[in-house]
Amino acid sequence: MKEYIVIKIILFILNNNLNIKEQDLTVRSKCHLYNIAKSISKHSTSDSDIASLLAIGYKESKFNYQGVPNFTSPNGKHCGIYQQSPQFAILNNKRLKCKDLQQTDIATAQALNYINIIKQQYGKDWQNICHYNSGNSCNPRSQKYAKDYKARYDQSMKMIDGKNIKFEAFSIDKIENYQALCESL
Repeated sequence: MKEYIVIKIILFILNNNLNIKEQDLTVRSKCHLYNIAKSISKHSTSDSDIASLLAIGYKESKFNYQGVPNFTSPNGKHCGIYQQSPQFAILNNKRLKCKDLQQTDIATAQALNYINIIKQQYGKDWQNICHYNSGNSCNPRSQKYAKDYKARYDQSMKMIDGKNIKFEAFSIDKIENYQALCESL
């Protein structure tokens, strides 16, 4: 079950980096994170896709782990867990609005689409992810963004590959508990 690994990685990243424990999360937060895990699992065709979405979801919004509805940036220009700009968000030849990007499934598909566009346009080198943050040019701030992305990407890949002993020992509720919680809402 791919979503079990993805939710486990999300919770591990939150725990390791923000000291947020699973038992501290509300039911709403757990369901929100479970829906992110399902969406990442659904849209990813490779482990690299999973790691990229996890890295960007954490970097942009800490996965909006509190489950805030209609999540936007403080200036209101970027929307959803991947903090995408509706100005540049096009999926299946349809321009997306902020309300679309606040829906986890659409936002995940669009984020992966944009990552793939960046790879096609600028190459697959991880440093090119700076374009996710800054568009056509990479400045010092977006280069730092790329370094942060790379650290989180590598962390996620080690967990996916089973090379992180701390992660293997990290336990969470069974995925069935998340499914049941979310169905009860």
